[in-house]
Amino acid sequence: MSITRREFERQNSAELLPSSMQTYALGDIWDWEYEFLLFHPHLVYKADNIANITDVEGLYVELQNQSLVNAMIPDIDFTADIRVGASIKIPTIKNFDLTSHISNNSIVQFSFGKVKGKSMTPVRSKVSKGLDHLKETNFSRYKHAIRGYEIVIGLFYSDSVVLTVDKTISDTATLKAEFIAQGIDFDVTIDASSKETITINTSESPFAAQFISGREI
Repeated sequence: MSITRREFERQNSAELLPSSMQTYALGDIWDWEYEFLLFHPHLVYKADNIANITDVEGLYVELQNQSLVNAMIPDIDFTADIRVGASIKIPTIKNFDLTSHISNNSIVQFSFGKVKGKSMTPVRSKVSKGLDHLKETNFSRYKHAIRGYEIVIGLFYSDSVVLTVDKTISDTATLKAEFIAQGIDFDVTIDASSKETITINTSESPFAAQFISGREI
């Protein structure tokens, strides 16, 4: 069983991250920026966390160390995105662009599997208290550093990215060589119908997040 990327985003109020790092944490601050006035919005990481702004002792460590739990989400199938000619990138491996190495029409399936997640819920009351104190003591800092931005309240991780390619259309040798050069851990299986499946292990970095406006947190 699987769901599309759009279904995943809609059902979980989630956004795919444009890049990914192991250090990303709950409470991180992001912003929507636009190209050409109000067109082409994209998320930009502000390299700060709500715990640092509110200065609540120990909060950042708690946000970083929230347990990773099974998100009860089916595999997320990106194959339809590829069919319309999209450039498919894998944020969990340094924003790796698949379609710069193999042709779109050779990709039989591309999916993220075994999705897990982290939630701010267990420490939400501590975050709220810290925000209330900040508003009372330094509203200007709250206004300029939190209110107008997006705050991460959930993170999604995947144990693996699964890519199946029709080898009669594309040769995956260059792709695999690039994975090896980057130190990316992967496994390969080839079936009798000339389809090659590459399973990329990507459990350390989040690929998507749930956000809430700084005005609403």
